[in-house]
Amino acid sequence: MEIKEVSPNKKRNLAMFKNYDMELPSKVPQATGYRILLLPLKPKEKTSGGILLPEQSQDVALDSMMCFYVVSMGSACYCDTAKYGPEPWCLPGDWVISSKHGGVRTMVKTDSGLWLQMRIINDDEIFGTTDDPEVLVKQR
Repeated sequence: MEIKEVSPNKKRNLAMFKNYDMELPSKVPQATGYRILLLPLKPKEKTSGGILLPEQSQDVALDSMMCFYVVSMGSACYCDTAKYGPEPWCLPGDWVISSKHGGVRTMVKTDSGLWLQMRIINDDEIFGTTDDPEVLVKQR
């Protein structure tokens, strides 16, 4: 089963993505085989009281992030229907929950020159999906 479709919520999730002041690079690595390319939810730059958080604090929050945006999926994701069932667990455009320690981390440069951390994980490392990443992130 090759994943050619995208989440039916992709348009809404992209709008939410922009509300978090996140930028999706135009050129990203392509996930291959049974791997999924994820972009972690961007940590807040200041507290709800308006105090600016130092960059080191934001880096720690990014490293412990467990909520991700699915950017792309390899062609072999969820092909084993005996293991995964008839439907894929997630689709590009979904918000998913995965381990904060999982996958391979890579840095990707955005069109505006910022560097973003992205992760590549195996398809069986998705623990769940969510319509609203805010319910999972304590600092928001």
